[in-house]
Amino acid sequence: MSGAENLQCVPGRQFLARWRIKNASMFGMKENQCEISPTFKVPFLGNFKWYLKLLFKLEERNITCFLWRNTDDEGPEYVKIYYFISVGSSYSADLQTFSKNSSHCNPGLIDRGEFHENVLRGPSEDVLQIECRLWPPSGTEVPIPTSPYPVGIEMVTTIQKETRSIFQKIPNFSKFREGQVIEFHLDSAEQCAKANL
Repeated sequence: MSGAENLQCVPGRQFLARWRIKNASMFGMKENQCEISPTFKVPFLGNFKWYLKLLFKLEERNITCFLWRNTDDEGPEYVKIYYFISVGSSYSADLQTFSKNSSHCNPGLIDRGEFHENVLRGPSEDVLQIECRLWPPSGTEVPIPTSPYPVGIEMVTTIQKETRSIFQKIPNFSKFREGQVIEFHLDSAEQCAKANL
Protein backbone atom coordinates (compact mmCIF):
# COMPACT_ATOMS: atom_id res chain seq x y z
CA MET A 1 0.00 0.00 0.00
CA SER A 2 1.38 3.41 -0.89
CA GLY A 3 0.42 7.04 -1.46
CA ALA A 4 1.48 10.09 0.53
CA GLU A 5 -1.00 12.88 1.17
CA ASN A 6 -0.93 15.65 -1.40
CA LEU A 7 -3.69 18.28 -1.21
CA GLN A 8 -4.54 20.46 -4.19
CA CYS A 9 -7.31 23.05 -4.60
CA VAL A 10 -8.73 24.09 -7.98
CA PRO A 11 -11.49 26.68 -8.55
CA GLY A 12 -14.47 25.99 -10.82
CA ARG A 13 -17.32 23.51 -11.07
CA GLN A 14 -15.55 20.59 -12.74
CA PHE A 15 -12.68 18.58 -11.38
CA LEU A 16 -10.47 15.93 -12.95
CA ALA A 17 -8.07 13.86 -10.86
CA ARG A 18 -5.56 12.02 -13.01
CA TRP A 19 -3.56 9.22 -11.37
CA ARG A 20 -0.57 7.73 -13.15
CA ILE A 21 0.84 4.48 -11.74
CA LYS A 22 4.40 3.67 -12.76
CA ASN A 23 5.73 0.09 -12.81
CA ALA A 24 2.07 -0.94 -13.13
CA SER A 25 2.97 -4.40 -14.44
CA MET A 26 3.94 -5.22 -10.84
CA PHE A 27 0.29 -4.84 -9.83
CA GLY A 28 -2.12 -7.77 -9.78
CA MET A 29 0.56 -10.33 -8.98
CA LYS A 30 -0.41 -11.16 -5.41
CA GLU A 31 -3.50 -11.58 -3.25
CA ASN A 32 -5.26 -8.47 -1.89
CA GLN A 33 -2.79 -6.08 -3.51
CA CYS A 34 -3.74 -2.45 -2.96
CA GLU A 35 -2.44 0.96 -4.05
CA ILE A 36 -3.80 4.25 -2.69
CA SER A 37 -3.48 7.60 -4.45
CA PRO A 38 -2.49 10.85 -2.77
CA THR A 39 -5.40 12.68 -1.11
CA PHE A 40 -6.96 15.61 -2.98
CA LYS A 41 -9.48 18.36 -2.20
CA VAL A 42 -12.33 19.69 -4.36
CA PRO A 43 -13.28 23.19 -3.07
CA PHE A 44 -16.62 23.56 -4.88
CA LEU A 45 -17.75 20.26 -3.34
CA GLY A 46 -17.28 21.56 0.19
CA ASN A 47 -13.53 20.96 0.58
CA PHE A 48 -14.07 17.26 1.05
CA LYS A 49 -10.97 15.10 0.90
CA TRP A 50 -10.87 12.22 -1.58
CA TYR A 51 -8.53 9.48 -2.71
CA LEU A 52 -8.56 6.59 -5.18
CA LYS A 53 -7.94 2.99 -4.23
CA LEU A 54 -6.79 0.35 -6.72
CA LEU A 55 -7.51 -3.18 -5.52
CA PHE A 56 -6.88 -6.72 -6.77
CA LYS A 57 -8.27 -9.90 -5.21
CA LEU A 58 -6.93 -13.22 -6.42
CA GLU A 59 -10.34 -14.91 -6.53
CA GLU A 60 -11.69 -12.21 -8.87
CA ARG A 61 -10.70 -11.63 -12.48
CA ASN A 62 -11.10 -7.86 -12.24
CA ILE A 63 -8.89 -5.10 -10.94
CA THR A 64 -11.09 -2.41 -9.38
CA CYS A 65 -10.65 1.29 -8.69
CA PHE A 66 -12.78 2.90 -5.98
CA LEU A 67 -13.33 6.53 -5.07
CA TRP A 68 -13.12 7.05 -1.30
CA ARG A 69 -13.97 9.97 0.93
CA ASN A 70 -11.46 10.59 3.70
CA THR A 71 -12.45 10.31 7.36
CA ASP A 72 -10.84 13.51 8.59
CA ASP A 73 -12.38 16.12 6.26
CA GLU A 74 -14.39 18.94 7.80
CA GLY A 75 -17.49 18.58 5.65
CA PRO A 76 -20.88 17.25 6.74
CA GLU A 77 -21.44 13.56 7.35
CA TYR A 78 -22.95 12.98 3.88
CA VAL A 79 -22.33 14.48 0.44
CA LYS A 80 -23.92 13.60 -2.91
CA ILE A 81 -21.83 13.93 -6.08
CA TYR A 82 -21.54 12.67 -9.62
CA TYR A 83 -18.37 10.78 -10.39
CA PHE A 84 -16.87 9.14 -13.46
CA ILE A 85 -13.93 6.73 -13.24
CA SER A 86 -12.04 5.39 -16.24
CA VAL A 87 -9.43 2.63 -16.02
CA GLY A 88 -7.94 1.76 -19.40
CA SER A 89 -10.87 1.44 -21.82
CA SER A 90 -13.34 0.73 -19.00
CA TYR A 91 -15.38 3.34 -17.16
CA SER A 92 -18.20 3.73 -14.66
CA ALA A 93 -20.39 6.72 -13.86
CA ASP A 94 -22.87 7.19 -11.05
CA LEU A 95 -24.60 9.59 -8.68
CA GLN A 96 -23.66 8.52 -5.17
CA THR A 97 -24.01 9.71 -1.59
CA PHE A 98 -20.74 9.41 0.30
CA SER A 99 -20.41 9.30 4.05
CA LYS A 100 -17.09 9.76 5.79
CA ASN A 101 -14.66 6.91 5.12
CA SER A 102 -16.88 5.30 2.50
CA SER A 103 -16.38 4.23 -1.11
CA HIS A 104 -18.94 4.13 -3.88
CA CYS A 105 -20.56 0.84 -4.83
CA ASN A 106 -19.92 1.07 -8.57
CA PRO A 107 -16.14 0.99 -9.07
CA GLY A 108 -14.13 1.33 -12.23
CA LEU A 109 -13.36 -2.22 -13.40
CA ILE A 110 -10.77 -3.67 -15.72
CA ASP A 111 -10.11 -7.32 -16.52
CA ARG A 112 -6.73 -8.48 -15.24
CA GLY A 113 -5.64 -9.60 -18.72
CA GLU A 114 -6.76 -6.31 -20.29
CA PHE A 115 -5.02 -4.45 -17.48
CA HIS A 116 -1.63 -5.97 -18.26
CA GLU A 117 -2.20 -5.60 -22.01
CA ASN A 118 -2.95 -1.89 -21.53
CA VAL A 119 0.13 -1.48 -19.38
CA LEU A 120 2.56 -3.36 -21.62
CA ARG A 121 1.25 -2.10 -24.97
CA GLY A 122 0.08 1.35 -23.99
CA PRO A 123 1.59 4.63 -25.21
CA SER A 124 3.53 5.00 -21.96
CA GLU A 125 5.46 1.85 -21.18
CA ASP A 126 4.55 0.25 -17.83
CA VAL A 127 2.31 3.17 -16.80
CA LEU A 128 -1.41 2.90 -16.07
CA GLN A 129 -3.51 6.06 -16.19
CA ILE A 130 -6.72 6.36 -14.17
CA GLU A 131 -9.03 9.37 -14.42
CA CYS A 132 -11.72 10.38 -11.95
CA ARG A 133 -14.09 13.26 -12.72
CA LEU A 134 -16.26 14.83 -10.02
CA TRP A 135 -19.05 17.38 -10.36
CA PRO A 136 -22.10 18.57 -8.34
CA PRO A 137 -25.50 16.93 -8.84
CA SER A 138 -27.78 18.63 -11.37
CA GLY A 139 -30.68 16.24 -11.98
CA THR A 140 -31.63 12.62 -11.59
CA GLU A 141 -29.72 11.11 -14.53
CA VAL A 142 -25.98 10.57 -14.61
CA PRO A 143 -24.57 12.37 -17.66
CA ILE A 144 -21.36 11.01 -19.14
CA PRO A 145 -19.02 14.03 -19.33
CA THR A 146 -17.86 14.55 -22.92
CA SER A 147 -16.24 17.97 -22.84
CA PRO A 148 -12.60 18.00 -21.74
CA TYR A 149 -12.18 18.80 -18.08
CA PRO A 150 -9.35 20.96 -16.83
CA VAL A 151 -6.96 18.77 -14.90
CA GLY A 152 -7.39 19.57 -11.22
CA ILE A 153 -4.57 17.36 -10.01
CA GLU A 154 -1.93 15.07 -11.47
CA MET A 155 -0.92 12.31 -9.08
CA VAL A 156 1.89 9.82 -9.56
CA THR A 157 2.49 6.60 -7.64
CA THR A 158 5.48 4.38 -8.33
CA ILE A 159 5.13 0.73 -7.37
CA GLN A 160 8.42 -0.45 -5.97
CA LYS A 161 10.02 -3.33 -7.81
CA GLU A 162 10.64 -6.21 -5.49
CA THR A 163 13.80 -8.16 -4.81
CA ARG A 164 13.26 -11.87 -4.55
CA SER A 165 15.63 -14.17 -2.71
CA ILE A 166 16.06 -17.89 -3.26
CA PHE A 167 17.54 -19.75 -0.32
CA GLN A 168 19.35 -22.92 -1.25
CA LYS A 169 20.73 -25.58 1.05
CA ILE A 170 24.03 -26.96 -0.18
CA PRO A 171 24.64 -30.44 1.30
CA ASN A 172 28.00 -32.11 1.82
CA PHE A 173 29.74 -28.80 2.45
CA SER A 174 31.26 -27.58 5.65
CA LYS A 175 28.97 -25.70 8.01
CA PHE A 176 30.64 -22.45 6.93
CA ARG A 177 29.24 -22.95 3.42
CA GLU A 178 25.89 -24.38 4.36
CA GLY A 179 23.68 -21.69 2.88
CA GLN A 180 23.74 -19.59 -0.26
CA VAL A 181 21.54 -16.65 -1.15
CA ILE A 182 20.90 -15.63 -4.74
CA GLU A 183 19.05 -12.35 -5.31
CA PHE A 184 17.13 -11.57 -8.49
CA HIS A 185 16.36 -7.89 -9.00
CA LEU A 186 13.23 -7.59 -11.11
CA ASP A 187 14.21 -4.18 -12.43
CA SER A 188 17.36 -5.48 -14.09
CA ALA A 189 17.84 -7.86 -16.99
CA GLU A 190 21.04 -9.12 -15.42
CA GLN A 191 21.11 -11.57 -12.55
CA CYS A 192 22.73 -10.15 -9.43
CA ALA A 193 24.09 -12.91 -7.21
CA LYS A 194 25.47 -12.78 -3.69
CA ALA A 195 27.02 -15.75 -1.97
CA ASN A 196 26.61 -15.97 1.79
CA LEU A 197 29.83 -17.81 2.55
